[in-house]
Amino acid sequence: MNPKRTSALWRRLLGLCLGILVFATTSSASATAQTRYRLEFGDPQGGIGRKLAWRRALQVERERPVIEAWIAAGPERRQKLIEDLDEGVDPRRSRKRLLPMECLSRASRNYWHAAEDAVRLPWFDLLDSVDLRVVPGAFNARKEGRGEAMTVRLTSIWDSLVPKEEEGTLEVSLVWTSPSGEESVARREEANVMNMEDGFDMYIRPPVSEPGVWHLTLELGTPVGLVRSGAVAVECVRDLPALQESLSSHGNSPIATQLKSRLDLLLEYGIRIASTATIASWVEDWKSPQQNALGLHAFDGALVGVPADLFVQLNQKPDAKGVLLVLVKENESPVDLFNGARSAAWAELAEACDLRILAGRVPLSITSAESLAACLAQLEQNTSGPIYVLGRGEAGQLLPSILAKNPELPMDALILSETLGAGGDLPEGLACPVLRVASGLTAASNDASESGEGADRRTRVILPAQDPVAAFQATQVIQSWIQSL
Repeated sequence: MNPKRTSALWRRLLGLCLGILVFATTSSASATAQTRYRLEFGDPQGGIGRKLAWRRALQVERERPVIEAWIAAGPERRQKLIEDLDEGVDPRRSRKRLLPMECLSRASRNYWHAAEDAVRLPWFDLLDSVDLRVVPGAFNARKEGRGEAMTVRLTSIWDSLVPKEEEGTLEVSLVWTSPSGEESVARREEANVMNMEDGFDMYIRPPVSEPGVWHLTLELGTPVGLVRSGAVAVECVRDLPALQESLSSHGNSPIATQLKSRLDLLLEYGIRIASTATIASWVEDWKSPQQNALGLHAFDGALVGVPADLFVQLNQKPDAKGVLLVLVKENESPVDLFNGARSAAWAELAEACDLRILAGRVPLSITSAESLAACLAQLEQNTSGPIYVLGRGEAGQLLPSILAKNPELPMDALILSETLGAGGDLPEGLACPVLRVASGLTAASNDASESGEGADRRTRVILPAQDPVAAFQATQVIQSWIQSL
């Protein structure tokens, strides 16, 4: 080997060893000031499907206060909220679909908790990093008795930093909040903060209750006062065992399949249903889909020409003038589209534009528009006004080419959202206005461009990339655009 190359190699190895030594020394010094809790976003008892379902539920719960903060904030506080969310954006990527759970939690906490709470922020950090998984995650309605045993698993999600001097034993409480807002302590015990590193279990029984949604909160008695986590929903359901048995023996519809799958995750693993819909509303949709008057309505896709798939209608407006058909992304459930605080923006769009909003998955192919044509034909029979189609993700990538090849499809406007390549050229031959809603890291505010008129109108709007703010703003952009047609 060349002596010069050998010498250079040894110099590199020596530099690497010195770098590792410096890093280890720095980490050791830092560890004397604070304890690092290794609360990784783990997989609850294995299974990629369960991991994704758990993450989806957490995402919805952590997004809700951020969107509520955005709605309540003025311009200055909105800018601060965006800066907090920016901490979760990887500058090496041009876009980021989901922000880390930690970033969402810190952004909402920084907004909702006043500056005088600064001494308690390390404890909020700790609470943010823990999820309460209640197993089973729902309980049976009853008028008396103790009720079934429930395990509350305090499950670690990510690393949390707590000053070393704060280590020790704390009073840990679980607090029930009834549907009417009354509070009661479910359990109170002493626990060492260090136990939070791996999580631990607490054991409770459900309250006597009629059907309804209760909430459970974790409360810590710290040296600087009481601090509370966000509440998790625990639903009280009428005749829960009979419901499970009925779903097992007769669950052959898309609604029953979805309900059984989510109920199994909830009862066996404490993975909450990531939806604004309750178990009771799902049951009502399943048993009497034509009579349900709830805000979120699930039904068999066969009703809109797409058999064996699940569709969701956000609002029950039989006299609405038009319809907005939302084709969801490949890995997205139509139920999850209207989750949490986002549902308010969709509902506002429906009311302002006089629309029924449906969401589902239609098989799409550039070579065949058969499934899409059948779905649109079914909607056309039951709609007196315009039909707008919104394609998300992969659906949005295919729709322009499909529409260009099939200009006879009854579509009054096309909307593309969260679609890769949203800034590229559209195919020729599109016979309706097109809106493309994209996001970009450099956009501090909405950036819009427009060309053409009437059927040739093409509009592109770039939103700030901070999800969920951009996702919330997108519905407002869509509303304004439809109203301008």
